Amino acid sequence: MSLIERAFLSIQHRPLKNSLLFLVYAGIACAFYVLFSIQNKLSNSLNYLNDALSFNQKNQITTTPSFKVLVSTITQQKQTLNHYLLLIAIVSIILLLLLHSFFLYQRKKELQNFILIGEKKKKVFTQIILENGIILNVALLSLMILLSFFARPITNQIQQLELNLIHSDQVAMTAKQQKSQISAEPNQSDSEINVTRFNTVLPIVNSEENFTVNFATTVQNYLGFVLLINAFIASSLILPALYFVQKSHSF
Repeated sequence: MSLIERAFLSIQHRPLKNSLLFLVYAGIACAFYVLFSIQNKLSNSLNYLNDALSFNQKNQITTTPSFKVLVSTITQQKQTLNHYLLLIAIVSIILLLLLHSFFLYQRKKELQNFILIGEKKKKVFTQIILENGIILNVALLSLMILLSFFARPITNQIQQLELNLIHSDQVAMTAKQQKSQISAEPNQSDSEINVTRFNTVLPIVNSEENFTVNFATTVQNYLGFVLLINAFIASSLILPALYFVQKSHSF
């Protein structure tokens, strides 16, 4: 029997535990997908805004205060999002280490039997990696199918999350700037105050260029995302798998 066949057979013999792993993998993948999508949108917007500001400065065009507020807001929120990504990565690694260790501990007799019948430890280790890789990639495939069927509502929700993320800070910073500049700009219009990156055209005054926001609906390279998640999950599995395979003869 090949390793692939053994891996599938082992998955079939543990439906409840592997279903739990499937849900955990799918949840972690969804969380990272949403955060990466928002980060990608913020990065694209920030690049666009910085290019627009450079264009205005180069052509000596006056930029509205709200435009600069938006740049500052997106920069701050992008940094905050990076902190959330790091925090979720750390929590996920700890959770996966505990979960993998618990499941492998429950399989200690099975691992010992493999060693007793003369199975090489390298082959047992590879089987464990294959089992979890199959479960993970089925979860990622399910996520891709979900995205293909519900791309528009999912994109709208991610866009709304991004809008909520930057809106409150932008309003506060705009109000602060208004108070300090009210004497210099008493007739500032509502369209300038309420500038968001979701406007189709940002107020680049007197510019002949038509800068528009390019909305990203999915992660640009889904294959890259899949490889990243596979590497992330593998990093939390390798150490427990090595430990329990090496110790299997002493259980």
